[in-house]
Amino acid sequence: MNLSKSKYIKGLQCHKALWLDKHKPELKTDASAQTQQSFVTGHQVGDLAKQLFPNGVEVEFDAQNFPAMIGKTKQLIADGESVIYEATFSENGVFAMVDILVKNGDAWDIYEVKSSTSVKDVYIDDVSAQRYGISSVLNVGRCYLVHINNQYVRQGELDTQQLFTIADVTDGLKSFSEVEGKLKQMQQMLASDEPDIDIGTHCLSPYDCDFKPYCWQHIPQPSVFNLSRIGKKGFDYYNQGKITYQDMQFDNLTSVQSVQVDSYLNDKVHIDKGVIQGFISEVIYPINFFDFETFQNAVPRFDNQKPYAQMSFQYSLHILHKDGTLEHKDFLGSEMIDPRADLIKNMLADITEKGSIIAYNQGFEIGRIKDLAVFAPQYK
Repeated sequence: MNLSKSKYIKGLQCHKALWLDKHKPELKTDASAQTQQSFVTGHQVGDLAKQLFPNGVEVEFDAQNFPAMIGKTKQLIADGESVIYEATFSENGVFAMVDILVKNGDAWDIYEVKSSTSVKDVYIDDVSAQRYGISSVLNVGRCYLVHINNQYVRQGELDTQQLFTIADVTDGLKSFSEVEGKLKQMQQMLASDEPDIDIGTHCLSPYDCDFKPYCWQHIPQPSVFNLSRIGKKGFDYYNQGKITYQDMQFDNLTSVQSVQVDSYLNDKVHIDKGVIQGFISEVIYPINFFDFETFQNAVPRFDNQKPYAQMSFQYSLHILHKDGTLEHKDFLGSEMIDPRADLIKNMLADITEKGSIIAYNQGFEIGRIKDLAVFAPQYK
């Protein structure tokens, strides 16, 4: 059985995840909305990247007939095509679809397109597997990663040459022998019983595992992993056998973590009236309770927009006056035009000249206001 690139990457992350994917796929959790959106973004970016190498021929995707895709690729190569999109191969234990395959002299260069803004280690493994598989039937030249240039600022028509960065990763790829060894290990593992692999940081990196509910079913709620800002240190505690809050009550925790543990074990609510009073004493009426909503585009839609910039398009504002009167104001931009200019004008008119502004996530709201000040310096 040939492994696709995605299966190979899953196996590198965790053999158990790959085994479950093959033998017990029904245990897999549904893709989150964020994951589904990343797929949509990936396809959009991939289509745009084809403009870097125009006049190519695409191998149409057919999930029901991969052999036909492989056959079409072979025919295009035999016909002398020099640029092929989604060239499909199943060789050397690897099933791979190359985003862009370009003839360069007597060799073929691989261009793998990613919607991220940098070269990541997992992408190196991805391209290494591609090169290993394809090299048995083609003379592979250089290998490149095409990713988003997050310093690009759109002005007028989209400039795909500026939108993308092309990084030559050939010299950093894994050797054929290393890839071959990993593939053999995975094939042997898949032919055996379910691997006995405990949870660990591999459950979260480089991707969140879609079998986490199955593998984590022995973890109680709450557990050490629920402690505030515990991060990877939670696995250190777990490996010491410290899992429950009872296990943690005598450990050297942060003040917030100590409150969590103490409140849970003693079934009490922790209220620091001094901190609350100190905060309230600084609040001035009228109070503006303010919240932005934003969107992000990998590919900028509007002028003066960068890839993945947080674009403010909506706000909600509740104004509490000293006499108890509460009024609500809001703004919602049009989907078809850049919302920022109108949002700024309305925001400045709606927020009171005096008083306090309160936000749930202060740092985020301040960051968006700074972005808007750069966008429209006349209102800074």
